[in-house]
Amino acid sequence: MNRIRERVDAWRDAQWPGVTTVTRSLLEHWHDRDARQLPFYFCQLEAIETLIWWVEAPADFKQGIFVPGDGGAWQRLCSKMATGSGKTTLMAMIITWQVLNAATYPRRNKDFARAVFIVAPGITVKERLQVLYPGNSANSYDEFGLCPSEAMRQKLNQVVILVENWHTLMPLKETTRSVVKKGSESDKAFVGRVLGPLAAFKDIAVLNDEAHHAYRIPADVKVSKKQAEEQGLDLEEATRWIEGLDRVHQTLRISRCFDLSATPARPRARLLVPHAAR
Repeated sequence: MNRIRERVDAWRDAQWPGVTTVTRSLLEHWHDRDARQLPFYFCQLEAIETLIWWVEAPADFKQGIFVPGDGGAWQRLCSKMATGSGKTTLMAMIITWQVLNAATYPRRNKDFARAVFIVAPGITVKERLQVLYPGNSANSYDEFGLCPSEAMRQKLNQVVILVENWHTLMPLKETTRSVVKKGSESDKAFVGRVLGPLAAFKDIAVLNDEAHHAYRIPADVKVSKKQAEEQGLDLEEATRWIEGLDRVHQTLRISRCFDLSATPARPRARLLVPHAAR
């Protein structure tokens, strides 16, 4: 992690080479303490910079850096931030960066997405995350002045966003008492049911809040129910959460997944959620 921090520091000192015009405008605005009544914590700025660095910085600034995956087909980048350090605001910053770039550079769909699926671990967190809808009266974008201009703020309204609990990723239970027995739900039907309007997009960004609940167990790692309980892990929740996102990726494409957690899961010393930011 310290090697990543050193690279990001050097990239920042060089004035963020490689970033788009939109991203540069955002970074300059976010670093301008006079631009807002509520300045950001350093950890929030470092976290968003680290994510942007990984996606947009030239290769020479990332040479020799390897971010391990979890064995799945889509990349996950985890921002590890302490409780109370402003993860929800960071999520709003990620959305602003992704959506404004996607709207400006639609062909860069491997880097940016206008459709955003946010997965929460429960009802309480889901309610707290309602501020990530731009139309919410208490939205984070206006509260923290995330957009450098009114034109950018209006463009941000182009986002198609959905905040749901991980439970929506559970497969439908097959009907056992029916005159006509129906087969299991197809991936396409599953995505249409879970994502609604987001299912019309080919590429989406995913944000997992409290992402230590969502981990993939590699084939070579055996974790019993007892071991999971000792480590405070819920195997059912983790498996269903990840399996559901796998089905989304198979039908659409998860262009980028951003995880946020204060306590990334580490079953039996095997890191299942990669770190890209602190």
